[in-house]
Amino acid sequence: MKIKKLTVLTILMTAFAIVCLSGQAAFAVPSLSGGGTLNYQENDPATVIDNTITVTGDGDPITSAAIQITINYVNGEDLLTCGTPGGLIVSWASGSGKLNLSGSALPSVYQTALQSVRYENTSDNPSTLPRTVAYVVNDGADSNTIQSTVNVTSVNDEPSFTKGANETILEDAGAQTVAAWATAISAGP
Repeated sequence: MKIKKLTVLTILMTAFAIVCLSGQAAFAVPSLSGGGTLNYQENDPATVIDNTITVTGDGDPITSAAIQITINYVNGEDLLTCGTPGGLIVSWASGSGKLNLSGSALPSVYQTALQSVRYENTSDNPSTLPRTVAYVVNDGADSNTIQSTVNVTSVNDEPSFTKGANETILEDAGAQTVAAWATAISAGP
């Protein structure tokens, strides 16, 4: 009886070794490729980060994706958004700078979603440190991680104010002060 168990175990181990040595993984995982650079200027609208990302599946549906600003994230300033192809559920976690996608779908649906991820900076005086955005998908196992870079350029906004009503001053009347004539004064961030 013990000999049969040993023989079955030996056969299973041999089969596993053959699969591994043949270069085919016993458990395949999805794969991502891409990762570009976005040059973003203060006050730009939400802009696609990388529309060349590809998602290759292993036959299993993708169940989730995470896109996160992993380096130089500024809460309350940086924002990631995307479309919702195929009925995927999208949620933004501002505390961690992470955009989460969920729902069982083909790799092509997740590819369309990842290609539509947009970056926006809502500050009028943004940090100009480059942001690193990491992407990963999951079908029960995580894919490889790819990264994009977002370079943010700030703009020197000009000073502004709202002028009050026109005032009539008599010639040679000397210097005059009109209280609250200029309002909404901004030095420009």
